[in-house]
Amino acid sequence: LMHALSVDYDVPDDVRCLAILVLHKLAVPGRQHKEILCSRGIIGRILECVSDGLQWETLKVGGRFLVELFQGNPRYQSKVLDALQDFMAQRLPLTQRVGTQALISLLPPTKTAHELAPPLCDPRRHRDMVQRALALLESGDLRVAADAYCLLCRLLRVFDCDILLGDYARRHLRMNFENAQEWLRIEQESATADTSSNVMTGRHSHTVNRLHWSISQALSKTGTTAESEKDPEDHPTASLMRGINATNAEFCEPFRAE
Repeated sequence: LMHALSVDYDVPDDVRCLAILVLHKLAVPGRQHKEILCSRGIIGRILECVSDGLQWETLKVGGRFLVELFQGNPRYQSKVLDALQDFMAQRLPLTQRVGTQALISLLPPTKTAHELAPPLCDPRRHRDMVQRALALLESGDLRVAADAYCLLCRLLRVFDCDILLGDYARRHLRMNFENAQEWLRIEQESATADTSSNVMTGRHSHTVNRLHWSISQALSKTGTTAESEKDPEDHPTASLMRGINATNAEFCEPFRAE
């Protein structure tokens, strides 16, 4: 079973997934079983497996197995946390999500810091997890960014470590200040732009409508026919709005759940 998880052997993901499930069942009975598996290098093998795996199911069961190894296994809890944090630094977005979600599951909001395992309360580990989560916020995959945001929220809620976000906040405030003149220019241009076909309202309606108008103008110059523009449903702005609404619904779902 251990050899099946090694990259030294050409084993398909389906077989690796089954091997992890069997090893998971062996670890369930208690601490002694988990220590035996960990002493044989199972944590490193799981890392090898996920670094080479591509299927969601394999990555998911690997993450669940590490969470199981963490529970009631104080001798190897630090190594399990190191492995989950390494998940967040992997190249594949699926692996990053599994590591992030596993760490979230180890930080239940109903518990205080004093009720958690000691390795989770290490300030150095908090700093490392925050830095990795902030890096994932810049991911091009919205699901990865949403999971990273949820992990940051959970860390702040459980450990009250908002001071770790000071540099990140100052950097973005500086960027916003530098972009203030550009936003002012867009607002001024929007007052004179023809955005009558847009229906956006709210605090930044002029800016948003100006941006949508500019995008729709660019789309209309790249192949939109005159007939399609006569129909409001086929207008490039309407098509753009449908795409934005669909993306917003998908992106907001994890935040509502959190």
